[in-house]
Amino acid sequence: MPTGAGKSLCYRLPVLDALLRLGLDARALYLFPTKALAQDQLKGLTRLAAGHPDLMKVMTAGVYDGDTQATTRRR
Repeated sequence: MPTGAGKSLCYRLPVLDALLRLGLDARALYLFPTKALAQDQLKGLTRLAAGHPDLMKVMTAGVYDGDTQATTRRR
């Protein structure tokens, strides 16, 4: 299937739905094989959630990899 065909929605939508239902009690962990893919998926997830103000209130997303600052790692 080509890039941009919507394949990522199959795992994004259930997580966003859980965030809406459970709020701050919801958790999800996505694992990606490359830093570039992780960054790209974070942008897509944030873009998708930005269309719903309630999601942005409860969603905290970030990337944890070898480039993550030491202060962020401790947090």
